[in-house]
Amino acid sequence: MEILENKEGKLVLKHEPSTIRLYAYTIMGIAIFFVFFTIVKQLPDGGVLIIAIVLGTLAIVLFAATPVIICSFDKEINQVVIEKKYLRKSKIIKRPIDQISQVNLKKIAYKSTRNYVITLDFKDGESIQLNSDNTKKKIAEDVHSLILLFLKSKDE
Repeated sequence: MEILENKEGKLVLKHEPSTIRLYAYTIMGIAIFFVFFTIVKQLPDGGVLIIAIVLGTLAIVLFAATPVIICSFDKEINQVVIEKKYLRKSKIIKRPIDQISQVNLKKIAYKSTRNYVITLDFKDGESIQLNSDNTKKKIAEDVHSLILLFLKSKDE
């Protein structure tokens, strides 16, 4: 996560899909291509084109499913705005800052990998995730602490 702005009364954070994750998708696509290429040798010449189209579509779907998330806290207007930008669309969520009941840092464990997500929990029970599950511990802890400090100072 990246801090875009941090001044009195305003905090803006941005989370982009991990470069490592994008490389992983690319490598996975290449590997799948080579597996299918072996099979294609037994298919008519159009088989390579079909596989290329399928892999291209798969790559677009993977990239479209991982949004860029921008979260803006503004004390002056008592509002938190969370914008999730997907490949072709955006989703904007606006909520009052004073309706945030908790900011959570959750550990996601998968095999030997441990990553962290930050969520905003609201008084009405809604929970909104601010980052994807590929954020490392130190970064997540620092951003979590920054949000808590910002919210704690909201009444001052």
